[in-house]
Amino acid sequence: MDFPHIYKIHVKGLRFIRWAYLDNLSFSMVGQRRLVGKKMVPEAYVCTMSFKSLTVEVANFIDQL
Repeated sequence: MDFPHIYKIHVKGLRFIRWAYLDNLSFSMVGQRRLVGKKMVPEAYVCTMSFKSLTVEVANFIDQL
């Protein structure tokens, strides 16, 4: 059995989570798609990550300035 990885999320000025796990991870293609050789290649990819906190977020979890 593999246990989940625990992350520390720190987005300056927006969010701080001390203990979190990765809830959802998705990739999608953006823009024009071109056939290069025998492969479909997009202009860009979008990566979406969603994290869930393992603790109740309280006011004293604010990141130090």
